[in-house]
Amino acid sequence: LSVGAYHDAPAPLRWPWLKDRPDGTWEHSLDAGIIGAFSAVIDAHVQLLFETPASVLGFHLSNLSTQWTFEVIRRLRDRGDRRPVLLGGPATWTRANWPEMPWNLVDYLVVGEGEQTLVTLIRRLLAGRPTFSIPGVVCPPGHPERYRPQPPLKTLDLLPIPDFHHLPLDLYLERSIPIYGSRGCMHRCAFCSDQPYWGPLRSRSVHSVVKEMKYRVSEGSYRDFVFTDLVLGQEVGWLEELADRLAEEDLGVHWRAHVLPGPDTARDLFRKLAATGCTDLEYSIESFSEVVNDNVNRPLTPALVKDALSWSAEAGIENHVHFIVGLPGEDDSAVESML
Repeated sequence: LSVGAYHDAPAPLRWPWLKDRPDGTWEHSLDAGIIGAFSAVIDAHVQLLFETPASVLGFHLSNLSTQWTFEVIRRLRDRGDRRPVLLGGPATWTRANWPEMPWNLVDYLVVGEGEQTLVTLIRRLLAGRPTFSIPGVVCPPGHPERYRPQPPLKTLDLLPIPDFHHLPLDLYLERSIPIYGSRGCMHRCAFCSDQPYWGPLRSRSVHSVVKEMKYRVSEGSYRDFVFTDLVLGQEVGWLEELADRLAEEDLGVHWRAHVLPGPDTARDLFRKLAATGCTDLEYSIESFSEVVNDNVNRPLTPALVKDALSWSAEAGIENHVHFIVGLPGEDDSAVESML
């Protein structure tokens, strides 16, 4: 629905989907004026949902989509639609927000990894069985003390390959197919909000990842991939094995990922990654100051970062770097070292 609304919007009104506002700021939700401007588009989406035979409706809630989603649900309710509504996604993570959810519109929040939780919840809903005790589910009125977390999945290879057949992939601005090699992170950086949510590092086997890439290539000639891992290849040797397997399969793919160099990172690894289709690597460097990195428990040194960036560029891979200004212990010299 969201990507359809983007294409229905006149170009000057597309900025809410692009994060960057015309004035250079980042807006977390759509204001009432934008909602009003798209009233007809929202009504069209509501009609589609109203006509679907599904017994349960689910919405992915992000900071950018919150107001839009609530408006769609409100209009469904106004039309008398009383089907259970489930919300998941990053905007459901924060416990302090649960009591403030519009519980007159929403029936359940699915918090964390949803594969096990959704199956259990939907089966109970369809069978008319109680739902209040399911791990990973928040029920009205959103009291955090009544919530039981769903333990993170340990064996990611058991999960099926996501089915994208019903998605209008040709409408998306980002044409790369998402794929992941792991969930969670082995690091505990003080500023990170993602690791506490995703939990400890769990990696898929390289065999499983390459199998999925082969499937995508065979089903629709999709050859561009973006790894959605917090950090790809955290386990020693995982990236090396991925490069070897992709070289063996010779799929003709292109891919990009977010990585962090470690003490075992070698120049030859970047050559192998480039040869197997790696075009871009993102590095969350945050700071070139060892003092600052130590203060925030960041496992990086300037030497590691500089070597990795140099070797990556030398191999023909495009580097993208992220910095955070204002971390504890930072002074003018630390900022200058970034520049």
